[in-house]
Amino acid sequence: MELPSVIFDAMIGGVPILLVVMALVKYSEKFGAAGKVQLAIAILIGLLLGFGYMWASNGFPVGFAGWFSYIIFGLAMGIVPSGIHDELKSR
Repeated sequence: MELPSVIFDAMIGGVPILLVVMALVKYSEKFGAAGKVQLAIAILIGLLLGFGYMWASNGFPVGFAGWFSYIIFGLAMGIVPSGIHDELKSR
């Protein structure tokens, strides 16, 4: 079974976004952000960059399915780096 090109492109483009979100969340520590504030920062940055990437790649979302997939991608771009950061921090 072959992945649809939109999903494949999003997976490829998502890796740099994850790294940028992780770096910006780490950088936010220099401004005194910690804990839940950093989580909120990660989710917000992930939403913005993820949505922007999907918009740039696929055009403006149309209909519920388009909006839903763009928002889920953006959330994933914020939540996944937070989980990685927390896991690395605990080790």
